[in-house]
Amino acid sequence: SVAPEVLRQEVYNYRADLYSLGVLVWVLLTGGLLNKVDPLPPLGQMRYQGDFAAHYKDCDMLVKCLAHPESHVARRLSGVEQDFIAKLIRRRPHDRMCHSDIRQHALLRDVKLPPYNAHWSEVDRWVRSQRLETQSASSASS
Repeated sequence: SVAPEVLRQEVYNYRADLYSLGVLVWVLLTGGLLNKVDPLPPLGQMRYQGDFAAHYKDCDMLVKCLAHPESHVARRLSGVEQDFIAKLIRRRPHDRMCHSDIRQHALLRDVKLPPYNAHWSEVDRWVRSQRLETQSASSASS
C-alpha cells in the first residue's frame, strides 16, 4: 500500500516507506482481510486505470480495521501489535515512528537488534545467532 503523501503527489521522505512497513506488518500478522483469497490490506476500488484517488482513504480503512476488526472483516491483534502498526500508518508523516522508535518499541524489544550504528560484522554476527536459535528451536520440536 502506498503512503497517503505519495498518492497525493506531495513531498515525501523515508517515512513513506515506514507507512508501507506498517501495512506490510498488518498483513503479515493478520493474513489480510478475511474476505479475500490473497493477503491484502483494505484498498479502495479503482474505477479506471490510474485512478489513484481511489486509494486516498486506504489509510483510514486500515485504521478502522485496527480499531474495530470484527466490523471490518479483519482479525484482532494484541494491543502491542496494534500500537506498533498504528504508529507506523499515521496519516501525517512526521507523526509516524522513526527508526529509533521502531527499534525501541515493545513489539521488537525482545528481538535485541544490534545498535543502529553497528558495524556490518556485528549485524552479521546477530543474523547468524538468529539462524542458530531458529535451527535449535526446530531441532528441539522435532
